[in-house]
Amino acid sequence: MIFDRDKTRNSRKTLQIGSQKIVLDSRGLIPAVLQVKNEKQGQAVNLVYLNETALEMCVTRGELYIFRRSRQDLEKVLDQEGNPVRVNSIKLSSNRRALIINIYRGEKEILENAFVHRIYIHPDEIGTL
Repeated sequence: MIFDRDKTRNSRKTLQIGSQKIVLDSRGLIPAVLQVKNEKQGQAVNLVYLNETALEMCVTRGELYIFRRSRQDLEKVLDQEGNPVRVNSIKLSSNRRALIINIYRGEKEILENAFVHRIYIHPDEIGTL
């Protein structure tokens, strides 16, 4: 695994992981959608941010690390029993500025309550906001 760092002219940092170039924002972060996959489909369970260290640790250790923006620190994500949440795969968007991280199905319980508020869409109000 090769982690090469490079600064671009617009203050975005790029990382080279293997053959893939990843673009971090001006704060050195990349957004990632966490997804639990089952046999038929994937379910998005949370939106997190990774910094260079968190991404490197996810790739090299196969465990989920995230960057907590509010505390400005790295966090190893644990399930309800205190075990590390395991990463199944990481996908990079076509513009190289966002990730989808697939975690193993057993870890769904720790993250499923992240999205709890439903926004109802009324067809007759679409386009009036």
